Formats: sequence, structure tokens, C-alpha cells
Amino acid sequence: MLERPSGLALWNGHLYVADNANGRISAFTLDGERANYLDTGLDAGALSGLAFGPDGKLYFVDMQTNRVLRIDP
Repeated sequence: MLERPSGLALWNGHLYVADNANGRISAFTLDGERANYLDTGLDAGALSGLAFGPDGKLYFVDMQTNRVLRIDP
């Protein structure tokens, strides 16, 4: 389950949620079922914010190193 949600993004029928407590990004169906998740490898307290760019990539923030990172979901 989610412990400390820190970002939301809706894309292609899935709700993506960042969890600041464990560095995971979870994808949920619009029915609330977890479809998948990604462990970003970030430390607890680092993950924040999510946004999809016009390129279809998912961008998120690492607050500990002041970086914006990108993945292809």
C-alpha cells in the first residue's frame, strides 16, 4: 500500500502515484487495482512529484540530489 503519497499523474488510463516513504512509483487502474510498480532506487524521503511530458515519458524529482529524472513507462 501507499505510505506517503507525494505525486500524482494520470496517463493512458492509469493513475501513477509516487511514494515518498519507499521511493516507489505505483501505477493503478482507474478501478483502484495496482497494475504495476517501479522501485526507483531512491532513498526514503527523496521521491517527490510526477509529471508526464509531451514525449510520453514520466518525470519525477529526487529531492536529495536536486535532480529531475525520466523513465519511459
